[in-house]
Amino acid sequence: MTKDVLVTVKGFQFAEGDSGAEPIELVVPGKYYFHKDHHYLVYEESAEGYELPTQNYMKFSGDFVEIRKKGLINVNMLFEIGKRTMSPYQTPLGTLELGFSTTGIVLKESEDLLDLTIDYALSLDADTMVDCTVEVAVAAQR
Repeated sequence: MTKDVLVTVKGFQFAEGDSGAEPIELVVPGKYYFHKDHHYLVYEESAEGYELPTQNYMKFSGDFVEIRKKGLINVNMLFEIGKRTMSPYQTPLGTLELGFSTTGIVLKESEDLLDLTIDYALSLDADTMVDCTVEVAVAAQR
């Protein structure tokens, strides 16, 4: 795959009793590389009403995903199947202590496309809030 890629991120949240969830979707250019059995992805996102963007750094393989965000949002999220990790989630409005209990990671690879799906339960302190799915598609730019 080429270094210049198109990144599509879809986030779904399923609260108890919800019949379906509307995804939050982001489509942006990014940079991709593969080194020592790990995929690396860097892309930027912006929030409406704020000038400061957030840089996203992802490192992943078939059994773990690390997402670091720096800028408007600051967090270091680690997803490993069967594990619960905690991280401070810093926003312009304050900091929350979030927990991520990973239930699934699926990585599908082809020559010009990567599809990554992460399933996890999101918690605030000790209380589970919602089940979440994040889908990341990385496609070579033509």
